[in-house]
Amino acid sequence: MTHARARSLSSLLLLCLCAPGYAQFGSAIVIDDQLNGATTTDTADLDGDGDADVVAGGSNATAIGWYENLGGGAFGARQALASQPDRALAVFATDLDGDGDADILAGVDYWTPELGHDFQLVRYINQGGGTFGTPLSLDYSDDSHDSLRVTDMDGDGDVDVLYASWSDSVFWIEGLGGGQFAQRQEITSSLVGATDAHPADLDGDGDADVLTASRGNDEIAWFENTGGAWTKTVLNAQADGAWSVYSADLDGDGDVDVLSSSVFDDTVAWYENQGAGVFGQAQTITTSDNAGRAVRAADLDGDCDPDVLVSEVFGAAWYENLGGGTFGARAEIGSSALGARAVHAADFDEDGVLDVLVTSFNDTTIAWHASSVPALGTRYCGPAVPNTSGGAARMGATGSAVVADDDLTICASELPLHQFGYFLASQTQDFVAGPGGSAGNLCVGGAIGRFNQQIVSSGASGTISIEVDLAAIPVSPPRAVLPGETWNFQGWFRDAGATSNFTDGLSITFL
Repeated sequence: MTHARARSLSSLLLLCLCAPGYAQFGSAIVIDDQLNGATTTDTADLDGDGDADVVAGGSNATAIGWYENLGGGAFGARQALASQPDRALAVFATDLDGDGDADILAGVDYWTPELGHDFQLVRYINQGGGTFGTPLSLDYSDDSHDSLRVTDMDGDGDVDVLYASWSDSVFWIEGLGGGQFAQRQEITSSLVGATDAHPADLDGDGDADVLTASRGNDEIAWFENTGGAWTKTVLNAQADGAWSVYSADLDGDGDVDVLSSSVFDDTVAWYENQGAGVFGQAQTITTSDNAGRAVRAADLDGDCDPDVLVSEVFGAAWYENLGGGTFGARAEIGSSALGARAVHAADFDEDGVLDVLVTSFNDTTIAWHASSVPALGTRYCGPAVPNTSGGAARMGATGSAVVADDDLTICASELPLHQFGYFLASQTQDFVAGPGGSAGNLCVGGAIGRFNQQIVSSGASGTISIEVDLAAIPVSPPRAVLPGETWNFQGWFRDAGATSNFTDGLSITFL
């Protein structure tokens, strides 16, 4: 392909109608404005109907509940979970017992005036259709559970739990399968006011290492997983009020970089992974976020690279990834949300692009903001069946839908790490559940082309992408894409050893 080929004026005009562009977000669409101390939230398909629901936590005896997505981004009333604690510190929604539906994990405080704090880590098991049982305790301790993540920490194919505690410690809890868990194991007690812990394969050796932020000593650090022991490396000892950490391949070189936010110097920064877990100095993305708390990465503009999403004192903002670790200017998301805490990206209105969810502590509000990004292609057959990363793999594309430009890249994100995969193409949409014993759904049919000469690894970032030669789609026999034709693309990948899975589908009409 010749991507430097000059485009005609007409193709550029057509491209404006179909290529990914600068994402804009609408005003707040309120889900709940009566959640006292709204602090923590997560998204998952809790009732099994194929769209993204919301679970959220606050304080004052109405701490945890979930909100059903009724379709198109309209949400039902709050459905409280049983045995409400006084305060929810963190929530995380994922399949904890391996039965295929999303359960809820929560760090809570059953505080009473007589006894004081009673910190527990509890799980609410989904009994089907979004009906949850009474909380089952996973961990009783004097330590709070302020930051929760669920992933496979030990590489045995089931989910484990990682959390940070204000007691200066970070712990992980091994999953034994079937919703059973072992006793907690300490990763470190050397932090001062641990505020966040995030799992990621930072050195590319195939296991989950741990990123940490600790407010009391202004430290961003990571702990290398050496098979039962943990080796600490400090990335930044001057992140004033270090609060949040996240990971993504920000510069597109195939390894995982680090994001951090710190509240007292109003800084969001990134750290380049120079290979095998050797990191460069902090590179500032912004110092104007009014003490930003949560920092996340997600492809908000549909161009197959992760952008940066931040919560602020007065709302939320995002920074476009311009490529190679360069970021655009601050772009506000919707109207203000006083005391914004948690932020998440999910497709609430099922239009194929990511929207943004924000909790507002001072406004007692959970709200979402619809994206108006003009995506390249239309996603269908989603969300995909969640894989062992905890996410549902998503298709995306960048470039042009103009055949003469011969400039199309397709990508898939939220895959399990270090698994190989390839893409499929067909002019026919279909739905086949679990073909050949796969955990996922096949969304293309008829004459299927397999890009199996372009097998790629998801690496440490959980993403794959290829350039598509529009002159030779690998059906039998290979053929060129013609203007006016619609082609459907899907990704297939290995998931947890012998099991496979699929992304959702992406349909592109060519011009």
